[in-house]
Amino acid sequence: METNGGFYITQIKQLQDRIFERLLLENGIEISGGQGRILFILWKTDNLMISEISEKTSLAKIQYPL
Repeated sequence: METNGGFYITQIKQLQDRIFERLLLENGIEISGGQGRILFILWKTDNLMISEISEKTSLAKIQYPL
């Protein structure tokens, strides 16, 4: 018997994301997925360097010219 556990987990995660986004918007909070990942990491750990945040969130750090 073949199971589709991964498919169902993905579906649940997508539904969870949509519900959470709607709850935030209803309370006047608008953040992107990337911003949410950064806030979550900062909530769990203080005093991180940008490179550490980038690594923990799998987001690229942007280099701005001086």
